[in-house]
Amino acid sequence: MATAQAVACRHGDSTLLLAPSTADSEILGRNVTPHLEFSAALLDALDVIGYRPGSQQAWAHHNYTDLERRSADTDTQRLRDVLRERWTGFVEGEPPTVFLTEGGVRLSKMRAYYPAEDPLAAQARSIAEGWERHVRDDGPGAGVAMLAQYQTYTDPNFDAGLLDPWPSTRRRPAYDVWASLPSNS
Repeated sequence: MATAQAVACRHGDSTLLLAPSTADSEILGRNVTPHLEFSAALLDALDVIGYRPGSQQAWAHHNYTDLERRSADTDTQRLRDVLRERWTGFVEGEPPTVFLTEGGVRLSKMRAYYPAEDPLAAQARSIAEGWERHVRDDGPGAGVAMLAQYQTYTDPNFDAGLLDPWPSTRRRPAYDVWASLPSNS
C-alpha cells in the first residue's frame, strides 16, 4: 500500500487506489485471519510505518455474507467501525467510505440458508434485497461507495455468477435483477 501510494504521488495522485481488498470469508482455521481482526492489525502496521492514506486512496472489501444472509446488521458496518477514525482516505458521504469491489451470492449458500427456496430465485432475491440495503446513505448503506458483482459468468468452483458457466448464454434470474438496478442501466 505504501509503494502504491508513493507511485501514485509521483504521478499527481490522479488515480483512485483501492486497497487492501479484505474479504468477509467464513472460512476458519489456523491459516485464516478473520477480516475484522486482519483489518485492525493492518491499520496498526500502517500506523507503525507512518502511513497515511491520501484522498485518492479507498478501502476495498469483498462482500458476500451481507448479501447472502440478507442481513440489515451488516458485516460492512462492523468493518466501518474498525476503520472509523483510523482510515482517513477517500471520503464520500459519512466516513469512513468502503468500496465493495467484489461480491455476489453463491448458490451453495442459498441452498444452506434458504432450503425451502429455489436456489436461483433465492440468489436473485438476495441480490435485490442487498442492493436496496446498500444503496441507501444510512443504515446498512452508510459509507458504501460501490457494490460490485463478482462475475457475469459463474465460476463452476465459486457459483455466484449471473449467467451459467461459459459458454452458456443462459441468464439466471439474478441477471435480470442486476441489469434492472438503477445505477447499472
